[in-house]
Amino acid sequence: MKIAYITLHKVRNYGSVLQTYATQEIIKKMEHDPILINYCSSRFKEENRINDEFLRFTYKNKNNPVIKSLFYIVMSFSIKGQEKCFESFLRNNVSLTREYNSIDELCENPPCADIYCTGSDQVWNLKTNGFFERPFYLDFGDKTIRRIAFSASFGRDSLEKSEIKQIYGPLKRYSAIGVRESSGLSILKELDIDECENTLDPTLMLDVDEWKKMTSETSPFKEGYILIYEFNKSSNIGEYAKVLSKRTGLPIKRITYWYHERHKGEECVVLPSVNEFMTLIRHAEYVITNSFHATVFATIFRKKFAVVYPKHFSVRLEDFLKLTEMKERHVKKIEDIGSICNEIDFDRVHSIIQNERRKTLLFFKKQLDE
Repeated sequence: MKIAYITLHKVRNYGSVLQTYATQEIIKKMEHDPILINYCSSRFKEENRINDEFLRFTYKNKNNPVIKSLFYIVMSFSIKGQEKCFESFLRNNVSLTREYNSIDELCENPPCADIYCTGSDQVWNLKTNGFFERPFYLDFGDKTIRRIAFSASFGRDSLEKSEIKQIYGPLKRYSAIGVRESSGLSILKELDIDECENTLDPTLMLDVDEWKKMTSETSPFKEGYILIYEFNKSSNIGEYAKVLSKRTGLPIKRITYWYHERHKGEECVVLPSVNEFMTLIRHAEYVITNSFHATVFATIFRKKFAVVYPKHFSVRLEDFLKLTEMKERHVKKIEDIGSICNEIDFDRVHSIIQNERRKTLLFFKKQLDE
């Protein structure tokens, strides 16, 4: 059967494109034909992304014409680089439909498929998405086509009444819903939505050997290193890394999306390819992050890691660390970073993941084969 799935593949970050790829590979393993619905909201367009960054820019004289012009030039360079990096990966590794830019386009000429599927990531987080985005609720196409969700996420542990009013009708049209976090399952139960289950993020559904094939066997650096991947600039991860660097004598490498970004005492690795991103995690001595997917790949590659929760939407990290019985990897104070050196029983962790993987596969296979 042909499975058309939709997800946040245009967000321009490593986790989003890797979970997109992983979803495709899982569907292939179940001997179905996956195709990604290439939906590109206006918020992902270059000019809108630059405008959003400018709104977050805190420089007091930012409206000075010269400052504003320089800002747009610098940010445009990085955003074009991001687009090239992630579009290249998707183009070379994922089967896509034609591009759709609105719900109207999807309604007028919907993708042909036997099943529509909402994929993983924070597709149902109305706070980060900014509004009720109908395409992610599969509100298009023939109503007789079955609709399912695979590891979708609300990104939070509760919803506002106004949000529930918007999403209840569309969610009731799904035949089955898999959600990534246990909190998402609680939300669905409160809405009296049946046929739902807690399922793993797609990146956890592929084993380590499958991911290693996409990385280099050799480290990008001659010496060991501490790797920082700070997805949301909402924590003092750099200070944690400096303490660890002083203790271990290892240099700090930071993955960043911005060509202009600099941090004293750190080497910035700007916009590595998606494969290089995984290689950097694979060969790091330590990983310090506030990112869900960097935490996942540190676990897959059996790295000693520490998680600093972001200010908002940390539920997915909490849920993963609780599931894998690694809550101690969450560090709350800089002086606690030494705990990153503690050994992790990865055999136990991977046994838990393997068990959850089997349950997720059974759920997903049942929905695709019905």
